[in-house]
Amino acid sequence: MRQVRIGFIGVGNVARALAQLLIEKRAALTEEYGVEAVLCGVGTRRWGFRTVTAGFGVEGLLATPEKLADAPEAASLDVWLGQTGPEVIFEMSSLNPQDGEPALSYVRAALQAGAHVITANKGPVAYGYGELSALAREKGREFLFEATCIAGAPFFSLFRETRPLCRLTEVRAIVNVTANLVLTAMEEGMTFEDGVKKTQEMGLAETDPSNDVDGWDAAVKISIVSQVLMGGRLLPGEVERRGIRGVTRAEMRAAKERGEVIRLVARAVRRGNGTVEASVAPAKLKASDTLTGAGVDGLIAECITDTMPPFAVVARNITPVSTAYDVLADFVHILRR
Repeated sequence: MRQVRIGFIGVGNVARALAQLLIEKRAALTEEYGVEAVLCGVGTRRWGFRTVTAGFGVEGLLATPEKLADAPEAASLDVWLGQTGPEVIFEMSSLNPQDGEPALSYVRAALQAGAHVITANKGPVAYGYGELSALAREKGREFLFEATCIAGAPFFSLFRETRPLCRLTEVRAIVNVTANLVLTAMEEGMTFEDGVKKTQEMGLAETDPSNDVDGWDAAVKISIVSQVLMGGRLLPGEVERRGIRGVTRAEMRAAKERGEVIRLVARAVRRGNGTVEASVAPAKLKASDTLTGAGVDGLIAECITDTMPPFAVVARNITPVSTAYDVLADFVHILRR
C-alpha cells in the first residue's frame, strides 16, 4: 500500500467535510487504489502553518482546532512545504474576489515545491489559471479545481473527460445559492434584509454576504468558465456585474403574478472573433426556462457548444459535502495517473 502525503490549507466547513469523506472512503481508497492518505501538515489563518504527527491524522481536523497549537509551527509557507513534503495540497482558504490572494500565492508555492494542488477556492483559478496551469505542466503535476463552479456536479471534468474537442460557445448559469435563497425569501414577502438574515440563520450565508448578494462570487465563477472552457481572458473585474440589492419586493410580486421568477444569472458568450463577453445580473425567468430546473437551493449551467445539442449540468441541495466531494473526485483523478 502506498502512502500519499497530503496537506490542508484552510480548515473551514468544506475542509472538515473533506476530512470526513476521507475517513469514510479510507477503505475504498485502499481497496481500489492501494493508497493511504496521510496528513502531514495544516495551514490556517489563525494557527499559521503546522506540521502534524501521524497521531493527529485527518481525524484531528474534526476535533478541537486548538489542537493545532500543539503542532510545530513553520516559519513560512516555503519552510512548511519543505518540512512536510506533501504530494497533494488541498487549498480551501477563503475567497478574495479582488485579486485571489493569498490563495494564489499558496497554490503557486505548492506547485513550485512539487505538489499536486486541488483547490476549492475560486480566486487562484480566476486570477492565475494560465500561469498556474503552465507551472503545473512544467513540474509534471496537476492543478485541479472541479469544486469552484457547480459544486456537487461534474462540470470542468465533464468537458475534459467526456466532451473532447467540444467548444463551449455560450453558457447561462445560476451559480450562487445564497442569492437564490434571498430572492426566494423576497418572493414570500420578506425584505431584502430579512431574506439575508434568514439565509444566514440557515447557515448558508456568510456573516458578510457581500460577495454573494453583490454578484462577486458569480462574477468570479463565470470568469473561470470563460477562461477554462471558452478561451477567454476575462478577470472578475471585467465581468459586467449587478447584484441583487436593487431588486424590490414589488418587482418580485409582479414577476410572480406573471408566472416568472427573478434569479441572479451569470452568462458568457464567445464571439466569432474569439473574444468572450460575460455578465452577472438579476433576470426574469419564465417557469419553462431551463434555469428554473435547479430549484431554490440548486446550481445549474445551460451549455451551448459548437458540436452538441444544448445540455444542462444541475446540482441540487448544495451543502459543504457537495463541494468536498468535488475535491475528493479530483484527488482520485490524480491517483489514477
